[in-house]
Amino acid sequence: MSGGNSLSAVKIIALVMDFIVFILFALIGYCANKAINAVFIGGMVLYIIDGLVWLLLDSLLAFGFHVFALIMIFRGFMASREIARIRSHNHLVKADK
Repeated sequence: MSGGNSLSAVKIIALVMDFIVFILFALIGYCANKAINAVFIGGMVLYIIDGLVWLLLDSLLAFGFHVFALIMIFRGFMASREIARIRSHNHLVKADK
């Protein structure tokens, strides 16, 4: 990485990666709002893996945050399932009329 332009190339690559991560999180949020349960499950799996990495690095504060976030994602998953159940019930009630 010697040379004057290598630093700007690294910055450009970092900016592109940040943009990709931003789009990924926006897509996850959109799918979560549509009550797509697979998004919650995928998020929990990723947070478990990332939390274990922080645990292996002996960062208990970061690990604790991951546990908290995992609990919140799980609560969102349960709420999403309840919303899907209510929508299904309402659809069946409307079909009976």
